Amino acid sequence: MSDNESNELSLSIMEFINSAPNINRACSSLLENSSSIFLPFKRIENSDIHKRFIKSNQVLELEHNLFGRLQVRARLLGQIHKDILEVLLTGEKVFNKNDRRFSVEMSAYQILKRLGVTTSNKEWLSNKINEIAECRIRFINDDGDDFSFDFIDTVTGITKKDENGNAIKSGEKTIKVVFSEAYTAFLARTEILDYSNYIDDIVSIDNTFVKAVVRYMLINNGKDSKIKISNLIDKLQTDKIMSHIELERNIKLLKSTDIQELLRVKFGITLVGDETLVFNEIESKSHYYIKPLPLVDQ
Repeated sequence: MSDNESNELSLSIMEFINSAPNINRACSSLLENSSSIFLPFKRIENSDIHKRFIKSNQVLELEHNLFGRLQVRARLLGQIHKDILEVLLTGEKVFNKNDRRFSVEMSAYQILKRLGVTTSNKEWLSNKINEIAECRIRFINDDGDDFSFDFIDTVTGITKKDENGNAIKSGEKTIKVVFSEAYTAFLARTEILDYSNYIDDIVSIDNTFVKAVVRYMLINNGKDSKIKISNLIDKLQTDKIMSHIELERNIKLLKSTDIQELLRVKFGITLVGDETLVFNEIESKSHYYIKPLPLVDQ
């Protein structure tokens, strides 16, 4: 396979049917949370990494400890995009075995309210979901094999109708998001995460770097799970994304009294000494690590 080609993931019908219960629980994947697919910037367009992205023909390439190389193509995404994805993925999923995809329908009001954003800001939400749809993720291992996916195939606004087929003038726009076949297959074949009990608290965090740290910590089992901040930064490649000054500023904020109290109360994450983050899950907020089903020959 040439470097310009990549495999799109797909599932047999039986794989799709068997994987649906697990996918139904998923709000993320280990791979998404253990990499910098979702950048720790509020305004990506103003960052230096965005300038590098444009100069590199809209490709951002980073190392990944499990898959070799990670590429983000066509559109850079931030933690706010991840917020939106997680809100959508905790909605009611509808599975279509004919095209082996799943979809979610939610009102714009409902999504915006969970995001803590002004509920009239429907155009902003539509733009952000479309930005997610524009992004393509590619992973290349050391043997040169690769796979890729986009998150979303289609986004449509739906007018609610009554039992007679007449439009309901509620002013509430419903958004239907159809996730791609490749992303569906990716979720079926990788380690996925269910931390729906934590999402509203993650979304409410103001700092995007702290959000990325929390999401990384949630890939662990939460039983005295430890990592040095320097190791976490290395795994997320944050030092390749942020300037030295930006990184220092964010680490200082992470260690601040207010943020440490928030992390302890909301997530069970504490700072031991000056360098080690420790995650002990809050009993009332259990999260789950879900292994993929064995592959089936197609």
